[in-house]
Amino acid sequence: MRKKSIAPIFAALLVCSHCAPRVDKQKFEPLYRAGKNIEGAVAVGVNLLKYRELLQGFATEVSIANDKVANDAERALLKNYEEALVAYKDAGAVWEKRLKGDTLSPADDPELVRIADAYPISGRGSGRAFTFSGEAAVQTIWVRAGARLKAANDLYTGNSADALPTPH
Repeated sequence: MRKKSIAPIFAALLVCSHCAPRVDKQKFEPLYRAGKNIEGAVAVGVNLLKYRELLQGFATEVSIANDKVANDAERALLKNYEEALVAYKDAGAVWEKRLKGDTLSPADDPELVRIADAYPISGRGSGRAFTFSGEAAVQTIWVRAGARLKAANDLYTGNSADALPTPH
């Protein structure tokens, strides 16, 4: 019985691993850093003024990156960063509204209704009587933002092959 060489199989796998679109790290480094800046600030504590500043920088980098997307991997990367940005903006909106008092009611506030529907925010009551803690809501929204940011960062660093779109 003759043994078959597995070298051609390894060569084919090596070639195919380079077929999948990759994220150009140099092109997206400013976006990655802006995301890390807001992530780090949220983790250690940040005031609202600094949060707005970091959010502005992150939003700017997301906008710039939109013009640089060249393949499916970069589109997936940008989509995750955009979703993180939406969540960070929503957290900022809740934060600002809670300056008037921590207990919030979305009853007459369309923005709060949208936010309460978009995230698993716990509260009391239901319908127009639903109220929730602004501080707890911000934390809940930051969890979602952090998950989207992690997914984007994993694509950026190459740590998440599962998150890459399948080649056509």
